[in-house]
Amino acid sequence: MNLIPILKRDLKAVLRSPAVTAQPLFFYLIITSLFPLATSPDPATLGAMAPGIIWVSALLATLLALDNLFKSDHEDGTLDQMAILC
Repeated sequence: MNLIPILKRDLKAVLRSPAVTAQPLFFYLIITSLFPLATSPDPATLGAMAPGIIWVSALLATLLALDNLFKSDHEDGTLDQMAILC
C-alpha cells in the first residue's frame, strides 16, 4: 500500500473547505491565548509550562480535524477495506 497517494487525497479533501481547516487553527489559538488567564501570568511559570501547553493544544486541535478527515472514508467503506488488508 502506497502512502503518498492517500496523503495527497486527504490533503485535497481538507483544503477544499476552508472552514474545516480554520476551525482547529482558531481552537489552537484560543487555547494558547487563554491559558495564561487560567494560570499565573508570571513569565517564569508560563515559560516552564509553555512546551506542555503547546503540545496539548496542538493535540486537542488535531482531534477536531480527525472526524472530518475520516468521515468520507467511513461512509464509502474505504476504512473497512484498509482494515481487511492489514
